Amino acid sequence: MGAVRALDGEVKTGIKEFRSNINTFISIQK
Repeated sequence: MGAVRALDGEVKTGIKEFRSNINTFISIQK
């Protein structure tokens, strides 16, 4: 199950990075 937890962590980290990238993109557009 360790692999599943690691994958879940990767997904959550990816989502955080994705959100911060979107926020940065929106800030640049304004």
